Amino acid sequence: MSRQTEQIELRQEEWMTRLGDLWCTFMHDSPMWPIHGHYECADCGRRFLVPWEEHNSVPAHAGLIGFGHALASVHK
Repeated sequence: MSRQTEQIELRQEEWMTRLGDLWCTFMHDSPMWPIHGHYECADCGRRFLVPWEEHNSVPAHAGLIGFGHALASVHK
């Protein structure tokens, strides 16, 4: 098989993967709970990265308080 044929097959495979991911995103509404930075579709089994893990969009100091602190402030 020539190098050009291999590249064409890789591009086709990449497009099919993207198309499948897009189909899953719009047609399947049964994602499982995220575990270890990814979640899985219960319908087709595709795995997706959790967006907030991928880009680290929530800083560690986001101002979130623990459950104990929330209860303490209610009972004051």
